[in-house]
Amino acid sequence: MKALSVNNLGSERVNVAKNASYNSVQTAKDFQSVIAECIQDEITEKLHKSPFVSITADESTDIAVSKTVLTYAKLISDGIVPETYFLTNITTEEEQCTAPVVTQKIQNVIAARSIPVDKVMSFGSDGASIMTERVGGVSILHKKENPFMINIHCMAHRLALCTSQAANQEEKMEKNR
Repeated sequence: MKALSVNNLGSERVNVAKNASYNSVQTAKDFQSVIAECIQDEITEKLHKSPFVSITADESTDIAVSKTVLTYAKLISDGIVPETYFLTNITTEEEQCTAPVVTQKIQNVIAARSIPVDKVMSFGSDGASIMTERVGGVSILHKKENPFMINIHCMAHRLALCTSQAANQEEKMEKNR
């Protein structure tokens, strides 16, 4: 495997000191960290400029029984253009993955970017019970913070639920379960 460095990027425009190689693992990590910070700052700026924000969360569980909630923000750019950006992965152990914990972690992500809660107008989710429970689900807990917020159950996840339930009713599909 060929190591990447500024010496073999194929660009004559890169000016570095003769004694600098920039091909160590630590240097690559530092570059990645700086690039990620610039991207996150740009996303935060767009979130601030957008009149409204929508938060989307999709839950998954890995083989180590750690739950991860992938969190995205949808915003309006240039007055009319909708754009979606990845915000963060929220990871919790299964026993700690409750609606209040997930809600608080999502609110922490929003607060860390200084986004006012009343700017978040919708919450979209995969429809898991922790997200959509009518009494204490994540969507209801968010709605307590902003009563104007609407809850959206992802259509792709709804379709997957419908097809799996329909397949359960069909004997020919039993061998494919």
